[in-house]
Amino acid sequence: MNIRPLTASDAARVAPLMAELGYPTDPASFATRVAAVSANPDDGVLIAEHDGTIVGLVAVHSFEMLHRAGRLGRITALVVSASARNRGVGRQLLNAAEGHLRASGCIKLEVTSGEWRPEAHNFYAAHGYVEQRVHFVKNLAT
Repeated sequence: MNIRPLTASDAARVAPLMAELGYPTDPASFATRVAAVSANPDDGVLIAEHDGTIVGLVAVHSFEMLHRAGRLGRITALVVSASARNRGVGRQLLNAAEGHLRASGCIKLEVTSGEWRPEAHNFYAAHGYVEQRVHFVKNLAT
């Protein structure tokens, strides 16, 4: 298994993973978002590749906190292809994301996971993440 940064040339092969996560997208639109994330040094996308096939993805973001010293890291997407699940790919991606965020100076990590994903919640809990249920969201796009 090779964990590496996502490149622009990977976008078309990675877009189907976003559909598996529940966010279908066309490759061109996805490539535009990949370029925007890649242009920000505080953000990153890592992929898991096995025998030339991309089988997973994790997106990370970080920023300086005002209320305490240090940076906050966020994992906003983690998906493993259905064909590669239960083989340790998610664990490897999570470890790589944590390493990336730790190297960026993060002292605290958050992960976002939809209410409808109990398997994901169990996965994160098994890796030391603690659920904190108060989270407010306002969609500005509508």
